Amino acid sequence: MHVKVEDLSKDLSGEKILQNINLHVDTNEFVGIVGPNGSGKSTMLKSIYRHLKPDFGIVEVNGENIYNWTAKKTAKHMAVVSQESSVPFDFSVKEMVLMGRSPHKRFLDRDNIEDEKIAEKALSEVGMLSFSRRSFASLSGGEKQRVIIARALTQEADVLVLDEPTNHLDIQHQLQILDLVKRLKQTVIGALHDLNLAAAYCDKIYVLNHGEIYASGTPQDVLTTELMRKIFGVETVVMEHPITKKLAITYLSEGMHS
Repeated sequence: MHVKVEDLSKDLSGEKILQNINLHVDTNEFVGIVGPNGSGKSTMLKSIYRHLKPDFGIVEVNGENIYNWTAKKTAKHMAVVSQESSVPFDFSVKEMVLMGRSPHKRFLDRDNIEDEKIAEKALSEVGMLSFSRRSFASLSGGEKQRVIIARALTQEADVLVLDEPTNHLDIQHQLQILDLVKRLKQTVIGALHDLNLAAAYCDKIYVLNHGEIYASGTPQDVLTTELMRKIFGVETVVMEHPITKKLAITYLSEGMHS
């Protein structure tokens, strides 16, 4: 499934947060959203997955305006991993993950064997199967994040929206999760804080600055020393890594380039 965002704009408390956002994600493409803190990344993603309604513009999935969809239809086609992981009640890890099956059920339908298998497979993929009976509330921030990702996988949606999916994760699990997302061959839109991870995993990158798209293209096209200086305010060395052949960014402190 492909996603198209056209002329998206959003004001919050009288402040213009997003202005004329245009974005296109092809089927099975991993598109990264990067930008400084406060640039509008989360607001843009929330508008894409219907948590916030834009003041202007449309979001289409396979040519259909998702704001004409029901919440259930949206959940069937779009799974979300957001930064917030608090829940009002105490559920087990497995119960949390099985919630991802709810878009596929009618009212009062119970979980069946197939649901259990899908949930266990997702927990195994994020390395949390042995935590199935644990209380979700008892987990660390990184463990909760992995469970939330497993819940999104259990949803079996065509489009995956990730808002800082590696938040709270150590480097081993950051790589594990992004490797998994890449293997899924789903249509993925993800806001990423770590630019080296964005360069390594994303097919295309959009750079947000002050609520507008400043640049877009492949990591090689976008993540240049000039852009890093202008948008992020840092001096860098950007080069192709000799082993991975991916873009590698080295940050220079003031003392290193003065």
